[in-house]
Amino acid sequence: MAPVKVQALYDFTGEPGSAELTISAGEVLTVTRQDVGEGWWEGTNQNGQSGLFPAAYVENFEVTDYWEEEWDDDSEEPPQILADLTAAQYAPVAIAPDSSGNIHV
Repeated sequence: MAPVKVQALYDFTGEPGSAELTISAGEVLTVTRQDVGEGWWEGTNQNGQSGLFPAAYVENFEVTDYWEEEWDDDSEEPPQILADLTAAQYAPVAIAPDSSGNIHV
């Protein structure tokens, strides 16, 4: 079974000298135990530090591969954003400094 990943919704400051893990909103943690005690989980952060944190402060974190969802290699048509770009709209432009070093387009 793959490790459970969660993302912190809120900051939590662990009590010094306790088993609590300080977490920051947005931080991704790997859950190692969910049966620690009422409302507490144990996990490890991306720096390898481990400890307890409030389960209510995190949500499941799923890694999605952007390109798998947005681009199908078997498809013959590019995603709409690329289809909207035409050579006439976005033609290359030569940019060069003049004799005084100023750049003009």
